[in-house]
Amino acid sequence: MSSAVSALFQKKVLLLGDSILRRMQRTQFFKNKFIHLSVVDLAVSGSTVKKGLETFSNFCDKTAVLESTNLVILLGTNDFLKNGQFDYSDYYDLARNAVASRFKNIILVKLPPIPKRRFLTEAICQANDWIASIARRKGLKGIEAPQHVSKDGVHLDSWGMRLLTTSIWQLVSE
Repeated sequence: MSSAVSALFQKKVLLLGDSILRRMQRTQFFKNKFIHLSVVDLAVSGSTVKKGLETFSNFCDKTAVLESTNLVILLGTNDFLKNGQFDYSDYYDLARNAVASRFKNIILVKLPPIPKRRFLTEAICQANDWIASIARRKGLKGIEAPQHVSKDGVHLDSWGMRLLTTSIWQLVSE
């Protein structure tokens, strides 16, 4: 086994999010791209920022984080769908706790649009600006969410999934 492939096998990717990350992992494109990485799935359909913070805290309490682990966070869509607003306080706590856990990379994914709820567009843009500012201030990596949304008006379509997979892959394989 080459040393490059061997190094990839040592890398882990922890995915913390909602159904968008969950669906992305099920695509053949994702499976092919991440075949040599150990993927830990903490993505839960319907997860809000608060639920993601709980999931993350429970995971960190039970598991030692390796410095070769990359953390990808995509949370907030369900906060808008369920409550009509973003949970800034819990998201900040999540980012702060992630930084304290010493991951190799922490990648914050901005929220995709929700065409099903156009009246939320401005609030989502504000949340995305805030997520980007957290990434800058904390020295984290950020990813723009693809704008390719499926017919359900909430989830990414197949092209959006490919774009998100590729963006994450580029950052974790550095």
